[in-house]
Amino acid sequence: MPMSYRSKAFSGVKWTSIEQVLSIALSFVIGIIVARLVMPSDYGLIAMLGVFMALGGVFVNSGISTALVRHKHNSQADYSTAFYANVALGLVVYLILYALAPLIAGFYEIPELTAVCRVYSLDILLSSLTIVHVAKLTHEMRYKVQTSIKLFSLLVSGVIGISLAYGGYGVWALIGYTLSASGLRTVLFWVLSGWHPSLTFSRSAAHYLYDFGSKMLLTSIIDVVYDNIYTLVIGKYYTATSAGYYNRSLQLSQFPQNMISHVVGNVVLPVLTPFQDNQEKLLNVYDRLFRLTVFVAYPLMALMVVLAYPLIDFLLGEKWLPSVPYLQILVVAVVFTTLTIVNLNLFFVKGRSDVVLKLDIYKKIIGFALVALMAPLGLKWICLGAVLYAIASFVINCTQTDKILGYGLWHQVRTAFPPMLYSVLMGLVVAVAVSFVGSSLLQLVLGGILGLAVYGGLSWLLNDPALAELKDLIRRRNG
Repeated sequence: MPMSYRSKAFSGVKWTSIEQVLSIALSFVIGIIVARLVMPSDYGLIAMLGVFMALGGVFVNSGISTALVRHKHNSQADYSTAFYANVALGLVVYLILYALAPLIAGFYEIPELTAVCRVYSLDILLSSLTIVHVAKLTHEMRYKVQTSIKLFSLLVSGVIGISLAYGGYGVWALIGYTLSASGLRTVLFWVLSGWHPSLTFSRSAAHYLYDFGSKMLLTSIIDVVYDNIYTLVIGKYYTATSAGYYNRSLQLSQFPQNMISHVVGNVVLPVLTPFQDNQEKLLNVYDRLFRLTVFVAYPLMALMVVLAYPLIDFLLGEKWLPSVPYLQILVVAVVFTTLTIVNLNLFFVKGRSDVVLKLDIYKKIIGFALVALMAPLGLKWICLGAVLYAIASFVINCTQTDKILGYGLWHQVRTAFPPMLYSVLMGLVVAVAVSFVGSSLLQLVLGGILGLAVYGGLSWLLNDPALAELKDLIRRRNG
């Protein structure tokens, strides 16, 4: 990798890592306080609206941001065209959700969801105002600005959310937290990004954005429906409290995946785009990114499985303990989902959104069949269905990465196996060690320190290439 791109990649990883670490720290603190002040059923009400909010967000974005990031040269007309399209879609989607709110509440047989939906969906309209700003900053690899904006917004909105929760506002505290964050981000992106739309609209830009984005849109719609179908089914046929347990477990299980994939995802497209026509260099760089991704993600996932009980007990409180088994099962699904998300970036770099769409159709047929089979059996079976779907998705993706890019199942499994093995061994050691400790806090501290020591020691003793790559990256940067 040329030094200019190596430097940009390191800078991107650094700032997105700072954002993710601090965001996760702030979100955990905020989440702990809010979770102790509101009921699981309040989280359940928000989770029930997840599929509608996510679909609205997908329609507003329509794959436009990805199209802008992967395009080598974007003009002012390109950005302005994308902006007006996003805002127009945002307004239309909000009005549709406002009109459908009574029907959504009727579907769940919870009348209060009408008002909740109408207010909560304002987040979609606010988000449409900054999609292009974020895409432009990402394309230019200006991660420091994004990090500052997102962290400040999170901090201020967290104070607002906690205050509302302490005041006994329940579900409205969660909505206040979300809307205040979106509103503040919107203001700051407009002030600090240095970009504003001009009164121009390019037909050629609209055609390109639609051509790439339309395939991404359909793919995203399928993904969103599947990702939220579990919560929708649980909310409809079980209870709001059950939906709250599942949703909270899902969010916790996806913590390592979201942290790593967000960092890598923000960096991969702009860094690899210059190599999109040179397959040998593309695969070489991407293989190193893939190795580093699983090397960091897997030990975090293993610790979450082993320390699920003390984690939830200490952070969220006793009323959330029924979600422990759901968290442990869902983390296993995330092990495979992380691999799937990372290798999908290869298709985006190559501009093969058509392949992503085709694969998604195959995968979701399996996914919806699993939902239908598992839903009547209970929440644990629903979570097991998610694991089976994650495994199937990974295998299906690998057939096409091998065909198009020579990066198939065996290559990826071979790369991911060492950190997976270290993580399993680490998990066994930690599980035995914490069994002699009674305090949840001490279990977390002991398990975390011992786990990282065992994982790092195994990596060093076996001379893992990912560890060597990480050291090399840091040494070159310092040099």
